[in-house]
Amino acid sequence: MASDYGDEEKLLHLQRIEKCDEEDLTGDFTEWTCLQLEYQDITTLPASIGRCCHLRILNLAENELTVLPDSILQLKCLTELYLQYNNFTDFPSVVCNIPEIKILNVSGNQLYSVHPDVINMVKLRKLYLADNQFLELPNAVCAITNLEFLDMGNNELSDIHPDVSNMSELSELNLHDNKFSEFPVAVCTISNLQTLDMSSNRLSHVHPDVTEMKKLIRLDLCINLFKTFPEAVFNIPEIQELGLGVNQLSSITGDTTKLSKLKHLFLYSNHFTEFPVEVCQIQTLQYLCVSENKITHLPWQVKNLKHLTTLRVEGNPLVMPPLKVCEKGTGAILRFLAILEKYGVVECYRVQINFLGEVNSGKSSLVRTLKNRQPSPTAEADRTQVIEQLQWKPEENITLNINDFGGHEMYRVSYPLFIHDSSNSLITFDLSQYDTNREEHYKKYIGYWIDSIQSQCHGTDSKITLVGTHSDMLKAPESDTKNISFDVLDRTVKYVEQKKRRLQGQIQELQEKKKKNDNFLPLYEKKIRIKEKQLAESTSKVHERIFITSSVIRGGCSELEPHLKSLAMSRHVILPVTWLSVIQQIEEKKKDEKCSTLSWTEIQGFVKTAMDLAADPASPNVRTDAESQDITTLAEDILGYMASSGDIVWFEKSPTMKNVIFHKQEVLAKLLKAVLHHDMDAKRIDLEQHSTFTSKKIKDTLLDLYQRGTATKNVLCCLWGGCQVSDDAKIAMLEIMQNLELCYEVPGPSGDGNATYHFPWLLGENMPSHIRTKWDKDISVDSSHQTMQIRFPYKYPDGMFQRLAVKLHKHVGIFKCSREDWQDGVYANVGKCQILLQCYEDTKDKRNNKDWLVTASVKSKELLEPWDLLIQIHDDFMEIAEQSWPGVPFEKYLVCPHCVRERIEDPTLFPGEILDNPGSVPKQQSWSSFVVPCPYAPEGSIPARLIYPALAGYKAMTRDHKHALVRNRVVLVEGLTNAGIRDLLTRLQATGALTSREAENIKSSEQLRTKAEEFLDILSKKEDRAFKIFVDYLAESGQAHLADFIRM
Repeated sequence: MASDYGDEEKLLHLQRIEKCDEEDLTGDFTEWTCLQLEYQDITTLPASIGRCCHLRILNLAENELTVLPDSILQLKCLTELYLQYNNFTDFPSVVCNIPEIKILNVSGNQLYSVHPDVINMVKLRKLYLADNQFLELPNAVCAITNLEFLDMGNNELSDIHPDVSNMSELSELNLHDNKFSEFPVAVCTISNLQTLDMSSNRLSHVHPDVTEMKKLIRLDLCINLFKTFPEAVFNIPEIQELGLGVNQLSSITGDTTKLSKLKHLFLYSNHFTEFPVEVCQIQTLQYLCVSENKITHLPWQVKNLKHLTTLRVEGNPLVMPPLKVCEKGTGAILRFLAILEKYGVVECYRVQINFLGEVNSGKSSLVRTLKNRQPSPTAEADRTQVIEQLQWKPEENITLNINDFGGHEMYRVSYPLFIHDSSNSLITFDLSQYDTNREEHYKKYIGYWIDSIQSQCHGTDSKITLVGTHSDMLKAPESDTKNISFDVLDRTVKYVEQKKRRLQGQIQELQEKKKKNDNFLPLYEKKIRIKEKQLAESTSKVHERIFITSSVIRGGCSELEPHLKSLAMSRHVILPVTWLSVIQQIEEKKKDEKCSTLSWTEIQGFVKTAMDLAADPASPNVRTDAESQDITTLAEDILGYMASSGDIVWFEKSPTMKNVIFHKQEVLAKLLKAVLHHDMDAKRIDLEQHSTFTSKKIKDTLLDLYQRGTATKNVLCCLWGGCQVSDDAKIAMLEIMQNLELCYEVPGPSGDGNATYHFPWLLGENMPSHIRTKWDKDISVDSSHQTMQIRFPYKYPDGMFQRLAVKLHKHVGIFKCSREDWQDGVYANVGKCQILLQCYEDTKDKRNNKDWLVTASVKSKELLEPWDLLIQIHDDFMEIAEQSWPGVPFEKYLVCPHCVRERIEDPTLFPGEILDNPGSVPKQQSWSSFVVPCPYAPEGSIPARLIYPALAGYKAMTRDHKHALVRNRVVLVEGLTNAGIRDLLTRLQATGALTSREAENIKSSEQLRTKAEEFLDILSKKEDRAFKIFVDYLAESGQAHLADFIRM
């Protein structure tokens, strides 16, 4: 039966009938009510479509149609027709005579007029004409008096005909992205209009007649040329949403109290240098966006907006509240302003400075010499092992939180935990060991560290200072320091220029590739934009002066100290008095040698003390239930600020880890070191001292650590025996290591409470020979083989590959026992797929500084399964890079499957950016003949389905569905509930459409509105199946009206 066919099979059936009118091919077309034929490369719609007499919905979007057959007139029941993004140059007049059509979408064609008979479409309610070539609003459209929705966005309109007033039922009109320089006064005569979108035009004023729009609820004037606030909008009686983002506003004048029903106000990307305090008079305001301006202070009056649920302030140089507070959301901002008003303020200058450099480069000695203000060379036994945290106050109100890092390579895996995006760094190098004639010295002592810092500290405020130490060891101090300083500064400039030339060369190479192969045109253009952005940001963050010091004679410290103080002065913040009191109490506990961690109860005690000290002595010292709750919330806010500023390490989002506060970062570092270091003799001593294991048990345990990278919970606790931390801290540490993706739990004996953990970092052996044999023997013609290659100039960041190996474990699922690991690779079976993850140096690279590669290969007999897994691994890698090493340079590619199968030594590489949007492909006349070039293939090309996931069946969210989420965002945000979001997250995770980290990020949002917005942001980037799950949920949960909204 034809009714049992899928939509693509139905199309094939219709096409066969077109060619041969045999009775046995006809089937029962009368049962078809919906036909989804988007993205099918249809150039001609079969005339047999007329047999589908009960069809209600016909979707022909994203094809190659230029005309419709007359037989479509037989579709008497058709109510929805989608023709967007085809090749129509003339309006398909045949649709004007289909009597029941309610929705018609012809956006994204090449239309400049509509057929006059469109007035016959008396039941038409929604008409989409966007992305065409209209110079004016057609008169015929103005005559459709029952039309409720009209989209004329992205055309060439500059005025609106007065006849638009005839559209008495029109409630939504989209005129965005046109050529309006004057507000079209005719729209003010549309009596029923509720939504007007005039964004992305050239408007600078609003016509006074806008006040006649008695039912207007939403007015979008974003991305225009307004320099003054349009006061006429104050008199629109029902206005609830007003968009004025991306204009040139610097103030608000007029009586904002008249906006008595306004709920949403968008003022982002304007020229405000001060917060427009006038908006605080709009008592109905729920959503306010002032992002991307030049605002430094938020006034306390903001807290008087009782209905405000969302305040967006990102992209402003805020001093009050500090940016770190604002990043926690609206609730944190409002609480900060309230407590600021109640207890008063204090100005602070606080900065984190990371002292980094090679082993024995004098970091610790320099820190102590600066702090003690006297020569303080460090003895060998006192050298920093992982990290030592010190606080230095060169002046009363200036605080430098110093992280003194051990230089050993093993400790570098922990850097992302302690080094923050906007922190400042100081690189020390031993002048007596630096040879100006050896280029590798610069790379080792300075260049590597600059790269490491810039890969993690991507903030614009992050600065790097170079300090030469041990000047007292030079034979000719004056001439030697002069020569070394010149050499280092010269090489630093050249180092930056070399990076620029490399990027320029890559851009030029991509430009050439773009000319030769337009199949990858959008991907090459995206890659070029990324490279151009990197080129624009490749300016040196290194201070123009090298400071020369000696901790033996305290040389150079008098010049270095003012520089460090100036770094702190540039981080001016304003804090409530109570906040500073709590911070000082926590800092005092850092001096207590017996106190390794703080508990949640202790922090609450600090907050109570601070509130008591700041309270009015005349007030009774009795707290209400609300004030007790305030203590908990205030503690969270203060700890969140300290954690984001690098003062402490605290994991707010985990119930287990939240109760343990690492106010001494060195304690956390020592716990990590106890597990991650490769000194098996030291581990043996720890086990002998802190366990009751027999000598054989200790030997077996060390073997497990080295050869298998595994350790039980009991073993880990023994290794931590010398760290003097509580049992709660040890339990928290187990979760911390998993959350940091340093290890994962592996199957073991159940019920004994002694879980086993696998640490890829600990492995010391090479790939087992049977893995290569197992992998190579199954590479055959009938297998699907996909490989992603990530290339790093010189070296990938320490710990990045190990974290990716840990993330891989969540995809292994029930096949965990099939996994095998070694020091630079992982092999695993996942269902019918095999995965090989590796990292290695590119031995074919003839340069001294060779590229390093991370490759992920997936193969299977199935066509689609390798893509599913590879896309997930790609997304995992991008998440690691963006979160922990946002500035690390890398390039990504897809390796030609044909070259892999034929074992070509230098395979063809395709842009890895395909995986950024795996559901998209460039438009082609025929997918069946779509090929991509490979010089090693027999015909010089391979089928594109081997490179594009979408052609293998991977379905991304359609353009219309994404637009539906954007268009109905406000109503969806208002309609979603906490319970609903939880249910949706469960459903999406169960189908693999959502990662656990994404779900946790959404759940952790404080406000329901923020949670809903983050959910919709993530949803729009998912496959189309995620959209279907969302719509189905809405329909099933009594919110069919919302489902209807986004289906339309």
